[in-house]
Amino acid sequence: MATGTSELLEFDRQIFLDLLNEDGLVIMAKGLGIDRMILNFLKLYCNPKSFVLVLNTSNYQEEYFIEELKAHNVELIPKVITSHYSSIEREEIYLQGGVLFVTPRILVVDMLSKRVPIHLVNGIIVAKAHKMIESYQEAFIARLYRQNNKNGFVKAFSDSPSSFTSGFSQVEKVMKNLFVRKLFLWPRFHATVTSCLEKHKVNVVELMMPMTQHMIAIQTSIIDIIYTCLKELKKNNPSLDTSELVVENAMSQAFDNIVKVQLEPIWHQLSGKTKQLIDDLKMLRLLILFLTQYDCITFLNYLESVRTNGARLNKHSLWLFLDSTNVLFKHARIRVFGDSTLGTENSKTRAEILESDQIGTLLEPNPKWSLLTKILQEIKDVDCASEEKRVLICALDERTCYQLKNYLLYGEREALMRNFNRTRSEKDKISFTDDAGNENQSEETLGDSSSKVTPIIVKLPKKSKEKRKNNEAENETETIKKKSKTHAINLNPDEIKDLPLNAITIHPLHGCSDPYSLTRVLNALNPRFVILYDPELVFVRQLEVYKASRPGQQLRVYFTMYSSSAEEQKYLTSLRKEKEAFESLIREKAAMVIPEEREGKSDGCQQYSQNIPSSTVSADTRIGGGRNQVNQDRKIIVDVREFRSELPSLIHKRGIDIVPVTLKIGDYILSPEMCVERKSLGDLIGSLNSGRLYNQVVAMTRYYQRPILLIEFVKNKPFVLESKRFHPGEISFQDLSSKMALLTLQFPKLRLLWCDSPHAAAELFEELKRNHDEPDPNYATEVGDEENAIVQYDMYTPKTQDFVLKLPGVSVKNYRSIMNNIKDFQELRNASKERLIELLGNTNIGKNLWEFLHSSNKYAAASATTSKKKTR
Repeated sequence: MATGTSELLEFDRQIFLDLLNEDGLVIMAKGLGIDRMILNFLKLYCNPKSFVLVLNTSNYQEEYFIEELKAHNVELIPKVITSHYSSIEREEIYLQGGVLFVTPRILVVDMLSKRVPIHLVNGIIVAKAHKMIESYQEAFIARLYRQNNKNGFVKAFSDSPSSFTSGFSQVEKVMKNLFVRKLFLWPRFHATVTSCLEKHKVNVVELMMPMTQHMIAIQTSIIDIIYTCLKELKKNNPSLDTSELVVENAMSQAFDNIVKVQLEPIWHQLSGKTKQLIDDLKMLRLLILFLTQYDCITFLNYLESVRTNGARLNKHSLWLFLDSTNVLFKHARIRVFGDSTLGTENSKTRAEILESDQIGTLLEPNPKWSLLTKILQEIKDVDCASEEKRVLICALDERTCYQLKNYLLYGEREALMRNFNRTRSEKDKISFTDDAGNENQSEETLGDSSSKVTPIIVKLPKKSKEKRKNNEAENETETIKKKSKTHAINLNPDEIKDLPLNAITIHPLHGCSDPYSLTRVLNALNPRFVILYDPELVFVRQLEVYKASRPGQQLRVYFTMYSSSAEEQKYLTSLRKEKEAFESLIREKAAMVIPEEREGKSDGCQQYSQNIPSSTVSADTRIGGGRNQVNQDRKIIVDVREFRSELPSLIHKRGIDIVPVTLKIGDYILSPEMCVERKSLGDLIGSLNSGRLYNQVVAMTRYYQRPILLIEFVKNKPFVLESKRFHPGEISFQDLSSKMALLTLQFPKLRLLWCDSPHAAAELFEELKRNHDEPDPNYATEVGDEENAIVQYDMYTPKTQDFVLKLPGVSVKNYRSIMNNIKDFQELRNASKERLIELLGNTNIGKNLWEFLHSSNKYAAASATTSKKKTR
């Protein structure tokens, strides 16, 4: 495994040298080895003399990097900083140096708390830099880093060029947030990359397989349905940008993002018909994928389930009533039953047909299966040692791998029959439900496509039981050595008739829980032949780099694809879109104007100067130029759990210091009197239903004079509490608006802030803090402790206030009047009725309280009189 990254290719060396000399953002084409580049920089800094922070890595990516670094025997193995370490332990780890993988939320809190010696950090490496377009924590970290460290480096990597072209000047925004001035673009058509890979060109055999007549008819029908749905979507929503709503885009997953960007701000205003059309387009995309990916039985199962589930949920899609739909169902049934009338006959007729000699004409095989057999036969006839005939078959997902395994082990007819027999359990329709009595089901259950991928265990027949035990023992030993999990299916060559190959391994391209499983299998297996059963752009590039890094090794790749199919169109579209994305970035780079102080290494950088004057601040004309006065000592106390949101970063960007502490009451403390509880819309609904918000407001009103509830909406989403169509029109305990009204009636001191985005909330906080004292962190951390806490703005303890509030007629509106004018409970008991009426401001309330306080005397006098009469 180590040999795959020990030597740098020509373009790898060029990228490494460019980025080593100066900071920058590297955008590479997918599959060229972005992880290999990051790994080379990590090897450079894995020693106690360096201190480098790595951001935006996943758990599997960290595990892969550490595994590779151990194989290269680096001086100091990187550590992963998580919440399992205490603050004291994290501070000690920071002082040890080396490379550290840190989650952004923990690193932000540690930086603000001065636990991280920022001045000692040599640099920051950012993986998946394209995520900074939507993320905020990495930009916050970079700003804190540059404020306290002018000499360290920042190196960012990304392999998603299309993410930088989805908006306006996205790449420039990311570079601004990273404090870098250089942009390095490395597409596949780069001259250095092309010349390097052409020197060690892979022997590629392209095989275009025509689809059957029924498959062509089904594909034509699905495309017609997609076109009709898009036409109806445009008709119902004239404001949509129709340039992107085409059939070509509708067959790719990027179509969901295209629709989401345009419809999300007005989603609450869309009709039910429009939402149903969007769901139908998602389903039709899966349907056209199932056509070329799986066998005829699996396709018909899914098609029938669409109609059945729609009828069960009373969601009748419009496309089910089109003429193309009838053609679709007709040919889907013909592929399974041989004739359209057989799909509607009862189970007895089906059983008779299965027992007859017509079974060979009923189930249409997948055309690629016969092509796979021809490829394996050709590999068998290759003139080389049998030990070198290692074959790796890569299919789209795990279900496809299972079907290929069954086909290779049992043959075309028996594989289809096994799949068909599992769908015979119901009388009137085909479903995925398995027979409980089928002996073979435990090893062949396909599982739903949405289920999680788990390691596959292949059971071999009894005749090779001893050989299987030996192989299992060897595999367990190798697994212990490598300490890695893969999702490969390893087939014993003795199982496949007439194909004496050394080893056949089937591995999915997508759906693995570990994204590095295929990379590990490729490096460990060193295959001589690779069969790309399904076209995948990233893996094609990965094979090119794999071959270039092993110049002397023979590698032949069989590339199979259906001609004139949606599968081919999808592959070509991905190529075209990546090329267009790089061309757009090249033009943007040529026209980009970057100031000298962008890197933030000079004191004149305005990006982290923290002086963002509000437009509403009045200018002091006595100061030259009428400049706005900015208080440099402003601060806001923030709960450490709030750093999952964007708001703390935006507050700090406006020039307000952030003090992270653990708060028991509230999320933000703006001043000694103001406490803010932030709620997103989903959290607000959950807190109202559970009653948690009521307890939080009670605590805020008890300890702070000005409790505030901030209701924060998401940017580019509807700025409404609930849709009008769901509003009952009257007060109801089940209605969200009614609950909010009852909350404000119960707590008159509570103030509500409605913000359409975190940016608006940060601006409001700045306005609210003006002309107010700064909060005390020590008091904020003690608030909520019933025994030791003292109310800052009051002389009364919480227990005293609770006691007074429980008296009849006393509420949060008038209890302050009693506590400020009456010394103790004895004075309250002796107060006259007129005085209580005057303090409470209401005749009936004052009278009720006076009667309650003196009711015990009346009962005592009455009981004493009764006892005297009995004695006489």
